[in-house]
Amino acid sequence: MQTKAEVIQSEFNKRGILLKESVTEAKSHVFQEGITNQFLTVNDLSGKRYLIRINGKLWPPFTREGEHHNLEQLHKKGFDTALVANKPQEGFQICDLQDEATSFTQIHAKGHRLSAIQAVAKTIQQYHQLAHFESHYSFQQTLGSASRRLRNSGNIEMIAIYRVVVSIFSLITQDNNEFVASHNDLLPSSIYFNGKKIVIVDWEYSGKNHRSYDLALFSLKSFLSPFEEAQLIKSYDPENDNRMEYWLPLMKAGVNFLLLLWQLNSSRDEGVHNALLLFKSLQSNLQEALMQQSAKSLFTEKRCLFFKPERKEAKKHALTNGNQENTGLDNDGLVSLASSL
Repeated sequence: MQTKAEVIQSEFNKRGILLKESVTEAKSHVFQEGITNQFLTVNDLSGKRYLIRINGKLWPPFTREGEHHNLEQLHKKGFDTALVANKPQEGFQICDLQDEATSFTQIHAKGHRLSAIQAVAKTIQQYHQLAHFESHYSFQQTLGSASRRLRNSGNIEMIAIYRVVVSIFSLITQDNNEFVASHNDLLPSSIYFNGKKIVIVDWEYSGKNHRSYDLALFSLKSFLSPFEEAQLIKSYDPENDNRMEYWLPLMKAGVNFLLLLWQLNSSRDEGVHNALLLFKSLQSNLQEALMQQSAKSLFTEKRCLFFKPERKEAKKHALTNGNQENTGLDNDGLVSLASSL
């Protein structure tokens, strides 16, 4: 029986790629936010570099077979994912190793950064429109997993925020037409831009999701300024057909809360400092979501009212989630909560 190294070596051989060193001599490669998989790098005789991913375990509902299907869809539609070979049954993937100088994390010049943001937005819009993924992202399952420690913590304020986020996700998930092919882990370190072409890598958590999710995660993780985020929305949704100005603040609050919970669940020392930063950011996202004036008229009839009425004499509605479970907070209470975090 062949070893995994021998199987990987034969994959290079089949493709006519002559390596400078054998796979057994491959160098370890570490990504800052990568903890699921093991990575190795090798060079061919021309000096071109390749990244070998040794698959780790994915959390449900994502599977390697689902990733494989989605990568095939992206390839058919002409999207560059840097993929050379994907072998889910054998437990590995080979990609072209991208030049870190073109990573979005390394783009600092104002004009170049803005061009990159616009290109990212257009690429997201294109794969949302053209690709068809099988796997489906579950907000409830992800939130339930991330909040496993929160339920018994006794932290009243955090539990109140949790209920707000449940209500937000309940609102977001009502329209299945808004669920499209999504990356679901769109970190700036997964995006490469050479001034002309966008390459997006690391699709292992791809699946159907709300169209605002990739934009929200990208905006949060890239620390986009209000102006940059406005350009992101404009480039993605120039005619406002998808109401992204409405959806994005809501999704950012939800995603930020998930990021906060994951940091609190982390056993790493830096998790505490990162959690404090995320908590402050969550305050801003909740305020923006709760105060979003353009959303007021879109969700009022016989349902929860997320946003404070314009007129003081207007009747207040209790905030409820999709199952009509009262959170015990009225609209003024929610705004007060957001401002007091």
